[in-house]
Amino acid sequence: MGLGEYLECCAKQIGNKSFSLEGILDCARLHWDSIAGIFTSLYGSKRAEEIYSVLNQGLKLGEVEESHEVFKVVSELLEVFLGSLDMTLASPILVSNLEMILNILVEKGIMPEDRRRLWERILLEVKLRLEKNVLWVEGGSATPLIALSDEDLPWALGYLWPYFLDQVEGKGVEGVLKEVQSSIYEGIAVRLKGTPGSGKLALTYLTLKHLITEGYLVYAGDPNYAQLLSGDKVVFSPRGYYLSPAGNKGDIKEIDVSGRLTLEELKEIALRIGAWDGVKISESMLGALVEHSGGNPGFVEAALLHLALCEMSQRRCEVPDSMEKLKAKLRADLPPALVEKLTNLSLISARCFPTGLLEVGEDEEDFFNRVFLKYDPLGLYSWRSLVSREAFSRKIAFPYNPYEVVFSSESPFHSAWSLLSSSPRIGSYVAAKALSELYEEQSYPLLEAVVTLSPGTVARLLRSSTVYRLRVLVGVAEKMGSLALAEELLSLSTNILKSMGGEVLAEELEALTVELAEIQAKRLLPELALRTLSGFSPRDESLRLRSEWIRGASLLNISEYERAFTHLQEALRLSQEGNSRRETYSIRILIVDALLGMGRRDEAVKEIESIVKELVRAECTLVDLLFEAAIREKQLKGKNNYAVCASLTRCGYPDLAGSYGCFS
Repeated sequence: MGLGEYLECCAKQIGNKSFSLEGILDCARLHWDSIAGIFTSLYGSKRAEEIYSVLNQGLKLGEVEESHEVFKVVSELLEVFLGSLDMTLASPILVSNLEMILNILVEKGIMPEDRRRLWERILLEVKLRLEKNVLWVEGGSATPLIALSDEDLPWALGYLWPYFLDQVEGKGVEGVLKEVQSSIYEGIAVRLKGTPGSGKLALTYLTLKHLITEGYLVYAGDPNYAQLLSGDKVVFSPRGYYLSPAGNKGDIKEIDVSGRLTLEELKEIALRIGAWDGVKISESMLGALVEHSGGNPGFVEAALLHLALCEMSQRRCEVPDSMEKLKAKLRADLPPALVEKLTNLSLISARCFPTGLLEVGEDEEDFFNRVFLKYDPLGLYSWRSLVSREAFSRKIAFPYNPYEVVFSSESPFHSAWSLLSSSPRIGSYVAAKALSELYEEQSYPLLEAVVTLSPGTVARLLRSSTVYRLRVLVGVAEKMGSLALAEELLSLSTNILKSMGGEVLAEELEALTVELAEIQAKRLLPELALRTLSGFSPRDESLRLRSEWIRGASLLNISEYERAFTHLQEALRLSQEGNSRRETYSIRILIVDALLGMGRRDEAVKEIESIVKELVRAECTLVDLLFEAAIREKQLKGKNNYAVCASLTRCGYPDLAGSYGCFS
């Protein structure tokens, strides 16, 4: 809350007809503990210390106007105020006084030209929004999808077993996979259903893994957005067992997986988990596990947990003959104090959660580590099965402060994802806390999880921000790799400028539109990038180049090669006029891909040979493009170009030379 209080204090001072610069210094001095991190982040620790020293000089009225150093500090204090300004704090008097301060700073030679233009840009937007009564703008969100590799599937599903054990695949599993995949191939969405512990999560994981192996691109998020995608793509819901193929318009098939696993598969699951857990399983015990499970793998997992806990306590135990008896046994296996903690923890319907969410005593730790799977690289725990979580479930008030846990976890993004997947209602709380501490790196991966699983939440909290502030946050988000966050902030920014109308900031709106499409393309959402640019024709030549480039690359990604070729040819023409070698070569490499897609292989080979020949002799700053082009040439011709090896080595990139195959 420190930054907000500082902003309110400054707004009150500057928005007063009889304000003085001493009031600005007082605001900074009063709230320094809360805003020091921002100044350190912006100006460095040394300058932050110098600012703090000036604040504590105790300058009296009149002395401020005589000190050049104090005026410089005032300019820095006000720059933070302007950069973080909320429109609800703005007023005509505040704008007028800031313009007056700007003129004074310019006269005193404190305000460089670039910073003067920055102040003028922010003040222009504030004036226009006040005139048009656009204090806050509703709308703007990220596309609630994130593209994943097969290695990402366990944390995205909250199913950690694949990190520890290979999954069992027999006739029963293969039957379900065949049925699910057949539906996906036909463009029909699938929802898996079944009794608790029937294997829905494991089967979802295996289905997605197989689809990736077959060349599908898999996204986690809102399956309703699958209708906007095309090609071999599928979207799954991290909150359920729902998969939707690209282009699906609502057709859905429900598949019941209860009892689908064979006896052999259930036995294999028991043997693998038992070996991993150090539990010896006799033939009679194995038979009892399968017989009492009713075909439910969740029962097998939970029963093995019971047996493992018995061994810890050096007790002789038998496999319970029903699910309810098994749950009662699990509660009886643990110390009462730990049972109470697990009961509270079970209120979070997540299968997976950050490790810091529950603290246990030394006498409980060994038991706790038996009950849960722990994946240290991501700082996550997981219940072994839905059955083991249900053994401790009851309904009481939500007992945790999740923000503090996810913020301090080993991997803030994965921790936030694990909680938001099952408890989206905490998204606003997590986002509000993260936004209040944006100078902390952890805030950005947290917000990335929020905008993906709870789109529009961050935009609602920032709806009264200036576009300048949002653009600054976009830059940081991109640097941090939080591209979904960048998309939501850009979406909100374009909506703000659109709501203002007119031509004054029209060029900025065009630039933001291109940037938004660029982010969507980087997020592997080419269909969305094309929709953003639909009917869009910027006046600025550099923006036309970027928009044609994005269109061409996006069309390549959805296999529309002829249209891609047309747009890339136009981008190439514009890049050659601008005389940018890097842009020109990047576009020419994409044109090779378009030619191949169109079946014009001979032209593609000739063009890639020409590109490689030119780049071999080019400066080393283009070595990444040389490597990219050389890989394509090697794929087309089936052999190394040793001029490429010489160039990569000359430029000091032995790793790229090795990847290319120079040392084979």
